Amino acid sequence: MNPIAQIKNNSNRLLIAMVVSSIISGCGGGNSDSTIEDGVALRDSDLTLYENEYQHRFWYDVKYKDDKNRQITFKVSEQSTAKNGEDFELTSSRSTSNNSGYFTLAIHDDDRFEGKQTIVIDIMVDGQFIREETITLDDTNSTSLTDHAAIEKRGAVGHGETTVVIDDTMYELSFNYALFKYDLLTHKTVKKREITSNTSIGSVYQYDGDIFSYRNDKIQRLNTDSLLWEIISTPPSPTNEMNPVGYAIQSTQVINDKLYLFGYQNVQDEQKPINFCYDFQHKKWKELSNRPHFNTFAQSAQFGNDVYLFRNGQAMIYNTSKDEWSTDPVEAKIGTTQPHVVGKYAYNFFVEDNAAYLSRFNLEKRTQEVQQVSNSQGGISWDIKGTFMYKGRIYLANNEDTRLLSAYWGDN
Repeated sequence: MNPIAQIKNNSNRLLIAMVVSSIISGCGGGNSDSTIEDGVALRDSDLTLYENEYQHRFWYDVKYKDDKNRQITFKVSEQSTAKNGEDFELTSSRSTSNNSGYFTLAIHDDDRFEGKQTIVIDIMVDGQFIREETITLDDTNSTSLTDHAAIEKRGAVGHGETTVVIDDTMYELSFNYALFKYDLLTHKTVKKREITSNTSIGSVYQYDGDIFSYRNDKIQRLNTDSLLWEIISTPPSPTNEMNPVGYAIQSTQVINDKLYLFGYQNVQDEQKPINFCYDFQHKKWKELSNRPHFNTFAQSAQFGNDVYLFRNGQAMIYNTSKDEWSTDPVEAKIGTTQPHVVGKYAYNFFVEDNAAYLSRFNLEKRTQEVQQVSNSQGGISWDIKGTFMYKGRIYLANNEDTRLLSAYWGDN
């Protein structure tokens, strides 16, 4: 997760986000709202965010009968009950035009229970107040899974991240050899592309607003419009006497403009660990120091400059700044699925005795908390391989069922 920009304001000064809108094709903000006849309309009708450490964009459309260009600006109203600069911040978006655009809220996490608070945003057109939008900021615990919608059936997936959310759009790669683009506002599949059966499935990850994957021994970037992959770089490939050796990459993490890849390679029926780093800025590969205790692993998480590789209730920790590994595994129980890291917490779901649980692993204290979110499977397939976050809630991803489910770990 990219660091959230910290904006220092005087307490008596309103933060204004200037957004000069423009038409953006293929943007991640859901479908454009063509129903507005005159004015500014947000695309999202569900204006509730949940307290966590993240940023969220609200997309809007502009339509006036005279077709004149107008300057759309937003500012935080003093009517807000959430504290500007402490609970949230209105951050400036890059310039966008006269037909569509967005503003971004940075949401901050704390351990205090505050319940439902309001973020009131004033919408200004050419400097004139038009109306206000009230966004709810909630940190109330969810005691059960929330069922959002029926979605198209997907296939099983492998270990590692296979789901990325950009704005209001979810991208998912499955073992059915299909790539899905799903609109979280309309709950509809926007696009689906079949992938050839001989294509290797790798982890997907986000960097600098783009989606990447390490697939078929190559770093590839996804065109989010066509859902086609573009080859970016190939690591140096070791060979033996018989044939080239392929990499089995089990985890990828992006830290400080560098992609870290961890896995193993099969050499003459023997598995050997591999650890590589790719520098996006300088377009260079580097081999990392060897893991002191090699074993295959199922999950990983990034916290600060460290990468955690989890296996059977333990974790090896790699420090990216020093290129050093922890000498011995540390106790770290996170469940059996790929976690989603938000702030200092790694979240995931697991099933035990036909009940579903949400797990939260504190990466600072290295402690785990668990709460039950469903008392029965209820016909749901729990072949879960990962999770994702949207609007501060933690979603089930990559199962073979046809429901979109989420839970939230509140401060109460």
